[in-house]
Amino acid sequence: MTLVYLDTSVWLSITLSNDRNHNKALQVLAKVRSGGYVAIISRHVLSEVLDVLRKQALTKTTIKNSLDANAHRRLVERQYRQFTATILGMQNVIVKDTTVATVEVLKETLRLQREIWGTLGKTNACPICNSLYGFVSYDGPFKDDAMHLVLADKVGCDSLISFDRDFQMLKRSTRYSHIVIQVL
Repeated sequence: MTLVYLDTSVWLSITLSNDRNHNKALQVLAKVRSGGYVAIISRHVLSEVLDVLRKQALTKTTIKNSLDANAHRRLVERQYRQFTATILGMQNVIVKDTTVATVEVLKETLRLQREIWGTLGKTNACPICNSLYGFVSYDGPFKDDAMHLVLADKVGCDSLISFDRDFQMLKRSTRYSHIVIQVL
């Protein structure tokens, strides 16, 4: 049995049938259901899922047209309850968080980000509107991705699975080389 930390991107792709990675995520879920994996989900993942659902709800026509904050809250709460009931009710899925103090997790996250720093790029046009100006971008792992790897380590996972390409860069970490990172 492999303890696997599933990144937020995997959980969302499992849940959202219109997600481009939905079928790949269902293959991961099949391994969880068959007992090939024991999937670990952290409070950090649950928090990120809530944030994504909150942002997605803002794109719904009824919410955009009405600007009804209570309708927005009810929609997000309903979707989040549905998500947690489905995911947390599955066999071989465990909510597990580290017993290490939050400040230590944050320190480790910062160390990891320092170890695997990204690169900067500059273009002469905005990537959204194409207006001319010096646009500078960062291409590297962000704090949440680094924190997921730290948490996976702290809870004893053998593997981490994600659809997020930032994790490709985190594979270079010597400190966390014992965790198999799979970017699907």
